[in-house]
Amino acid sequence: MGRNDIKALITQTQRRVWKALKRLHVYDSSFEAGREYFLNHSISKVRLIIMYVDLVGSTNMSMTLPVDKLVTIIRAFSNEVTTVIQSHGGYVLKYVGDAVIAFFPSSSIRIASCTNSVKCGRAILSVIKNGINPILNQYDYPELSVKIGTD
Repeated sequence: MGRNDIKALITQTQRRVWKALKRLHVYDSSFEAGREYFLNHSISKVRLIIMYVDLVGSTNMSMTLPVDKLVTIIRAFSNEVTTVIQSHGGYVLKYVGDAVIAFFPSSSIRIASCTNSVKCGRAILSVIKNGINPILNQYDYPELSVKIGTD
């Protein structure tokens, strides 16, 4: 994914988050593609790179924000992270509270899959910093930060 692709992803993210804050956009948080992948590979041994993306400070947000704002933030976060993961060839395994667990199938060239997951992590950070947070700031929402781990 090149620099122009990241810029396009950020622009699309900003449009969706702005609409979500105005209640004009409804996110679809389906992880059907990941389920489909596992069903198609159920009898084979598959190597995967697992990614865990966790929203930092959500407990504090849950104690200080109205429920509707918190739900909007978590939905926007989860779905925008999902979009980035999918754009890097990954699949969402599941959503756990405010975290997204994803996987990247490892091809015969394992280093390529590892590199792809790292690029995805960097893109997630960029989308949050340059896509989501500027819109949240305009509406007096707290900025988001994340922890990302891979295995």
